[in-house]
This record gives sequence, structure tokens and C-alpha cells, in this order.
Amino acid sequence: MSPTPTRPRSSCGRGSSAGRQQQVLYLISQGLNTQDIAAALWVSSDTVRGHVKGVMAKHNRAHAVATASALGLLTGPR
Repeated sequence: MSPTPTRPRSSCGRGSSAGRQQQVLYLISQGLNTQDIAAALWVSSDTVRGHVKGVMAKHNRAHAVATASALGLLTGPR
């Protein structure tokens, strides 16, 4: 059974994109599915999917930079 969702607190009534992405990641780690996460954060399932895409895009860019650095491909501006 899924943990009982609670409404997240935000200073301005709406979470920032990065903050929401962290919340979505946490709820995924707790085993919640997209619909449960949407209910917990009071957003649509499409919004949850958008946050997941944002996280994945950031991760892929960071991984590409780390790999390029490890291979010695980053030399800086010329």
C-alpha cells in the first residue's frame, strides 16, 4: 500500500520547478506511481511526467559532461 500523500508546503503556494522535481523524485523512490504523485502534489499526471522529463534531461546533460571530462575532451575556450 502506498504512503498517504500529504500536500507539500511552499512559501508562495506553488513549488519551483527544481523543488517539484526533487519532490517527484522522492515520491518515485517511495514507490508512488504517476497518478499517486499527481494527487500528492495537487498537479496533473501530465505535470508529473513533465517534471520526470526535466530530471532526465538534466541527468543526461550532467552525465555527458562528466564523461567528456573523464575522457579529457574538455579543454575550455581557445
